[in-house]
Amino acid sequence: MVGIMRIAMLGAALAATPAWAQVYKWVDEQGRTHYGEKPPAKGAAQVKSQDAAGAPKPGGSGDLKQQEKDFQQRQAQRNYETERELRRKNAAQRRKPK
Repeated sequence: MVGIMRIAMLGAALAATPAWAQVYKWVDEQGRTHYGEKPPAKGAAQVKSQDAAGAPKPGGSGDLKQQEKDFQQRQAQRNYETERELRRKNAAQRRKPK
C-alpha cells in the first residue's frame, strides 16, 4: 500500500514539473499573431520570447522594479477610472428630477 502511494506521489510530482522550452510570439505583416518553438523568419513586426512555463526570464532586480512600477501605474489608472465613473454616476443621480 505504501509503495503505491509513493509511486502515485512521484507521478504527481513529475506531472507538475513545467516544460522549460522556449516559446516565441510574433506578429506577421498581416497583423496575425503566431506562436512557435523557433524564432520567426525575418519580417516579423514584433517578437517576444519567454519560457513555456510562463515564468519571466531571469534578469536581476531591475526587471522586478520595472514590473512593480508598471503594476502600480496600472493600479493607479484603474483607481482613477473607477473614481471618475463613480463621480459621473453621482452627478447623473443629482440631476435626475424627483
